[in-house]
Amino acid sequence: MQAKLVQLIEKAEKLQNSSYDRNSPEFKAWRIDVLRFLRTQYGENSTEAEAFKNLNFSSIAVLFQGGNGSEHQRVFQNDLETTILSLKNYLSDFAYEPEIKKTQRVFAGDNTQIFIVHGKDEGVKAQVSNLLRKLQLNPIILHEQANEGKTVIEKFEKYADVKAAVVLFTGDDVG
Repeated sequence: MQAKLVQLIEKAEKLQNSSYDRNSPEFKAWRIDVLRFLRTQYGENSTEAEAFKNLNFSSIAVLFQGGNGSEHQRVFQNDLETTILSLKNYLSDFAYEPEIKKTQRVFAGDNTQIFIVHGKDEGVKAQVSNLLRKLQLNPIILHEQANEGKTVIEKFEKYADVKAAVVLFTGDDVG
């Protein structure tokens, strides 16, 4: 994922140093790519995805006041710079990737299932789940499994035969 993020940053820097604007096909494709990446890595309604989605890359005030092209370009460049800085900050979230090979040896064997216990932070849950998949492990998230007419306890018992469990404690947890 770090490589994909670097690719998105490089594309943003090319957009920044070109004559593209928010209506160009290249920009639109890049914007869709960034939003898809943020939603996949951090969660559909994560702070990261929502912050990016809310960038307009143009000024509504300039549109209504009939501003000139240079003002539009200034706002476009400013939002692009904000995005580049944010994406560079997210690089640290993916710094663990070189350690994947070492961790894979620890989980060698038939049972590759890892139970994920989580709160309401969808982004953290998605990140941990993605990391486990990169390690060629099978994350088990109880609410994503079919109920099959079972109670929660019966469902838990069905999926309890796992190699390990990851318990996520985030800011929404009170203890």
